[in-house]
Amino acid sequence: MSNQSQILTALKTAVSTSLGSDYTELKYSYDLELNDLRDQKKGYGIGALAAARTESGPMKSLNYAQGFFVVLTETFVNRSSDCKEREVLATLYDKFEALTEVIFLKKLSIPTVVRVVSDVSLDDPTNPSKGVVSLRGVFIIEHKKTIT
Repeated sequence: MSNQSQILTALKTAVSTSLGSDYTELKYSYDLELNDLRDQKKGYGIGALAAARTESGPMKSLNYAQGFFVVLTETFVNRSSDCKEREVLATLYDKFEALTEVIFLKKLSIPTVVRVVSDVSLDDPTNPSKGVVSLRGVFIIEHKKTIT
């Protein structure tokens, strides 16, 4: 199994465990607009982004710094102000804070592959469709691959 596959599997496990059974995986993580409105109520998605090779490791290993993302979505209904959207967004930020702690502390529970989770950034919230807010976080994960 490739490093990316192992990391994506571990990331999905960490996200689904941290969020609990209220959240379901989105059908489309890269293009949120393709998801049905019902699917975006307490939804999450994961994915891999670009990788860059870092320094050569000892004993024939390749080291990479790669972005992996988690996106959370939630629906809302504003009446006369955007207060409901703000409440939902605050909840998504809280979920990301808890998730970040898990990912940083446990290194996705694959220490033979993940060297360090070196950075996390949150993108600006977006509205992929009317009544839906999404928040995407990118984790830079440094991982190593032993070559034989």
